[in-house]
Amino acid sequence: EVASDSFGGSGQTESYRFEAELDAEGRVEVSLNVDSTAGDEEIYVDNFTITSGDNWSNAAPAVNIEPNAVDDGPGAAGGVLVSESFDDGVEGGQASAAGDRLFLDQDQTATKTFDFGPEHAGQTVIIEFDTETDGGWESSGQWQDYFNVSLNGTEVASDSFGGSGQTES
Repeated sequence: EVASDSFGGSGQTESYRFEAELDAEGRVEVSLNVDSTAGDEEIYVDNFTITSGDNWSNAAPAVNIEPNAVDDGPGAAGGVLVSESFDDGVEGGQASAAGDRLFLDQDQTATKTFDFGPEHAGQTVIIEFDTETDGGWESSGQWQDYFNVSLNGTEVASDSFGGSGQTES
């Protein structure tokens, strides 16, 4: 089921948490997208981490080929597997690093695949990150804007952040 929310605009912060099953190769693909009708909607993504889920196995070492991933070892459930700054390895070339966080502008998509190796296929990971919006997000009508999150090709969130100055209700 896709989570869908409508809340405050510029300066609005939101935290996201998803559980994802690794595919047959032990990978999870994370795709973040700003789908907007005007030109002033922006979002920053920071504090991005992937931790091991409840069924994570200690039998084999974690493998992560991404250049900026931090591998603290598989450990027990809840161990940090990746702490991501998005300054390298983002597919599509539409997003950019802004300090230690990811910046997405109008109609931009950032996709990154995290590979933990086939020995972890079918195991779960927890993906968490924070966002901060900027600009005039329309939360209704024909000009409604969205921030979309997909994991392994399946949309898991579609949020519309209302206009500047509004607060979450």
